Amino acid sequence: MPELINYYENKEERGIIYNWGKIFKEYRRILKGAHVHEPIFDPTTAPVNEAKYFIYMSERTSGKTTNWILIGMIMHMMYGTQIQYVRQTIDMIKPSVAGEIFNVIKTYNDGYYIRAITGGRYSGIYVHWKKAYFCNFDETNKATDISPEPFLQFLSIDNAEDYKSTYNAPKGDLILFDEFIGKYYRPNEFCDFMDLCATIIRKRKSPIVVLAANTININSTYFKEFEISKEVKKLNVGKHDLITTEKGTRVYVEIIGLKQSNLKQELNRLFFGFDNPKLAAITGGEITWAFDPVPHIVNSPEDEYLDRTTRIDTGDILLQLDIVLTPDRGVVVNVHECTKIYEDSLILKLGDITKPNELWGLGQGNFCKYIWGLYGTNKFYYDTNETGSIVANYVKQYRLLRK
Repeated sequence: MPELINYYENKEERGIIYNWGKIFKEYRRILKGAHVHEPIFDPTTAPVNEAKYFIYMSERTSGKTTNWILIGMIMHMMYGTQIQYVRQTIDMIKPSVAGEIFNVIKTYNDGYYIRAITGGRYSGIYVHWKKAYFCNFDETNKATDISPEPFLQFLSIDNAEDYKSTYNAPKGDLILFDEFIGKYYRPNEFCDFMDLCATIIRKRKSPIVVLAANTININSTYFKEFEISKEVKKLNVGKHDLITTEKGTRVYVEIIGLKQSNLKQELNRLFFGFDNPKLAAITGGEITWAFDPVPHIVNSPEDEYLDRTTRIDTGDILLQLDIVLTPDRGVVVNVHECTKIYEDSLILKLGDITKPNELWGLGQGNFCKYIWGLYGTNKFYYDTNETGSIVANYVKQYRLLRK
C-alpha cells in the first residue's frame, strides 16, 4: 500500500505531494466494505486542493472526527503521515480520555477498519505516551506486535509554547483540532493554536488543518479570528462556503446536514421532541443558530434619549448603546447594530487600543460604570436575540481576559 513519495520542489522539507484522489478512493472502498447503513459525514467532499483550513460543525453523531481519523490512518499507511490530534487543554488528552476517540474504529465489526486499512496486519490500537499505534492483542488483552511508528500524536494548545523548541513532526500533515468550539475560549487561544500549527508545519506546503465542532455557536471567537464570521452567519444546515481572507488564506466551512435515519427520527420523537432551538445540536434539526430570548426594545413617543455616543466594536459588528429615559421603565439601554462612528463616539473593544476615543473592555470612569450597572440590573434591551447574544458573549470574553 505504500506510495512512491514526491515532494514539492523536489525537497523533503517542502512537504509531500499527496495523491488525494487515491486517498479518497481507498477511503470509499473501506467504507463500502463496512456496510454502514446510518448516514455519516463524508470527508472526501473537502476541496483539499483549494484550501488549507476545513471547518466543520454538526450534531454530535455525524462522524466528523472518526472519519477524518480514518483518512489520516490511510495517509499513514500510504505515506507515513502522522495525524496531529489537537485539543484545547492537556486534561482533554489525558490517557483516560484520549483513547475514547477510537471507540467506533476499534469496536466496529471486531476492528474491521483497522484490519482493512492495514491490509490485515493489525486489528487494534495502542495508546502510549500521547501517541497512538496500530497493534494486535493477545488472549490476555496485552498489546503485541506494536507498529514501529505512531499514526497519531496527541497535542494540546495550552502547551504550544513548550512545543516550539522540542517538537518535530516532519510528516504531521493532517492537523485535526477536535471540539474547537468549547465552553471556554482562553485568552489568545487562536494565536496559540496558530503557533502550534506553525511548529508542526515548519516549511512544508503539504499540511491541511481540520477543525471539528459538535456545537454551533455563532459568536465563537474562532470565526472572527479566521475572518469568516459574516459568511458563517449566512450558512444553513447542509451548506458550505469557501472563503478567502483579506491576505489570501482560503478557509472552507461547512455545517453538516445528514438525512436522518428512521432510528434517529424515532429517538428524537421518544426523547427530544421539545420546542427548544438549542436541541438542534442533538436532534440534527434544521434550526442552525439558537439564541436565548432577551428583552426587546420598546419604543415610546415619550422616550428621551440621554446619550447615543457609546459603541461596542466586536471586530466584525458595531453595536450602538442608546441611553434612554422611558416613561414606565426608567433609564434603559437600547442596543442595536449600527454602521457609523462619529467624532464624539466612545468605542469599547477587546482588541488593541489605537485611538483616543477607544477604551478596552467595559471602559472606565463613572459613565461606563453607570452603563454596565444598568446591564447588571437587566436594563439592557435589544433589537434582536442575536444582538443580545453578542453582548453577552462580549462580557463573557472580557471577564475571561481579565483573569
